[in-house]
Amino acid sequence: MAEEEVVILEADPSTPTEEGFAPIEEEASEETASAENAEDELAKQAKKRLLILLVAAGVLLLAIIIAIIVILKLKSHPTPSPAPIVKHEEKPIVKEQFSPSRVDSMIKKAHVLYEQGNKDEALKLYEKIATYNEAISYYNIGVAKLKE
Repeated sequence: MAEEEVVILEADPSTPTEEGFAPIEEEASEETASAENAEDELAKQAKKRLLILLVAAGVLLLAIIIAIIVILKLKSHPTPSPAPIVKHEEKPIVKEQFSPSRVDSMIKKAHVLYEQGNKDEALKLYEKIATYNEAISYYNIGVAKLKE
């Protein structure tokens, strides 16, 4: 079998080695160098974190300032309220009031005009009669249209 080799990872400075006592200065300088390197790495990481936090805080502060400016501008220009709805009241149609004898005479006159061939004037007269009594007027207009 092969010989096993023993490797001493850390030597106690007070224990003798093959070359004599372990040099205390070399070990201390190596340990301090590695400790300094580790501290430097930690310091660099801390600086990176601090820088990232500062940039994030700056961006957040900028976003808050922009939001405040936008809100203030919107408040300075209030949205106009909708115009009130104006209701127009419809005026009732005033119908001429005729006496029954006058309506009968107008119907007779419209009928005579229609018989004479003056259909346009007869229809206008029938429409005028409609302001008093729509049923009679529509009946007479229907008869006139039927005869056409």
